[in-house]
Amino acid sequence: MTQNEIQKAIYRFFERGIENPAREGGYAGVVEAARTLRLAAAALDRVNLSRCNGVNHYDSQLGRVMQKWDDADEAAAQRKEARHEKRAREAVAAMFGDAVTVAFQGDPRGASVRLYVGAADDSRSADLYI
Repeated sequence: MTQNEIQKAIYRFFERGIENPAREGGYAGVVEAARTLRLAAAALDRVNLSRCNGVNHYDSQLGRVMQKWDDADEAAAQRKEARHEKRAREAVAAMFGDAVTVAFQGDPRGASVRLYVGAADDSRSADLYI
């Protein structure tokens, strides 16, 4: 999803009356939130894909590079996830307060960031997939 599409989706939420009354920043705030969400989603997609495929490690016994995933890779992935999830939550909170919930999923085949109006609920589809 492009940044422009995310901006349009944010404005559709505003049209539905979903907005943080304390929101500041006007158009620039919407652009920054869309940019933050796009970058966080892209970073989380890369982490999810790396978990699935592994990362390159040189195996000195075999004398070649192998794809694998070890504890150090998992620790680095968890730090990246936490950082980008926090940024996404902060961007959504700045725009919508508690009216919109952010949910994350780790499957590289789908959207890594999902926005729900109200509480996140897996029994219904998200209001925005990024």
